[in-house]
Amino acid sequence: MFLLTHAYTALAVVGKLDARDRDYLIVGSVLPDVAELRIAPEPLTHMQGIRFMKSVGKEYKYLGLGVVLHGTSPHGLDYYTHNRFYSVDGSYKLEKITRESGCIARMYDEIAPLVMRYRKSLKMPQDDAVHFVVEFCFDHLTAQRDRKLAALVYKALRNSLDTRAVDRFAQFFDVDKKQMKRLKHVVKSRQTKKILTNFSSVHGTAHNLQHFSFLKSLREEHRARYKFLGRLNTIARSSLGFLQAKVHDKALVEMFEECVEIVRRDYDDFMSETISEMKRMVKKEKLV
Repeated sequence: MFLLTHAYTALAVVGKLDARDRDYLIVGSVLPDVAELRIAPEPLTHMQGIRFMKSVGKEYKYLGLGVVLHGTSPHGLDYYTHNRFYSVDGSYKLEKITRESGCIARMYDEIAPLVMRYRKSLKMPQDDAVHFVVEFCFDHLTAQRDRKLAALVYKALRNSLDTRAVDRFAQFFDVDKKQMKRLKHVVKSRQTKKILTNFSSVHGTAHNLQHFSFLKSLREEHRARYKFLGRLNTIARSSLGFLQAKVHDKALVEMFEECVEIVRRDYDDFMSETISEMKRMVKKEKLV
């Protein structure tokens, strides 16, 4: 999933916290996706959450819990999203639909034809496109469900990124200090705030996917992890201008209008069932 749905789910699983621990929980729930920037291995950030949580102790317990709730092992949100479709090694394999299939696998047969119809607008491989279209639809629906969430997530990022808590994440997952400094600069920028608030509308969600596709193509051009993040840091200002412009490709907006309605049918049930399963996992693992 993407940022807003990860944060919403973590908050729903844990319940009421004081402001400091709530910020740590939110930040922990989104940090594992630094793997997308090639500054930490996805198998580690998505499967070593409990080890990380134990390593940081009581002071940063909720940062660690956020990382656990994000991942695939034990079963966090990404397990229920990706299972039997996408692996933490970056590969795709759509397997036969079973009770264990994640939501993307279940929606694939309906979303894939739309992705193919609008492939000129998407400019990414089909499986990538289905993956991110479904996740961006979820973030749009989550933003509609909780209108204050985008501001809450942005505030948590700004409050927590310069603390020792995030440095502990960087140390555990072997993130270079220079790269973490650059990442903090990008995450705290107006660019990130704009991305989060964009999800409140279908048009903004389509715009976010255009932007994400642009960054993804840039990442592929700069496959060395340090080179990519350095390049990302230098384009932040022009990237914000890109986000503030209008989406000129109306076809992409039309595609999202159709896809959102497909995802909407299962959204409430998926969120309710997944949050319940994650609460059981937290209790089983004695994480709180």
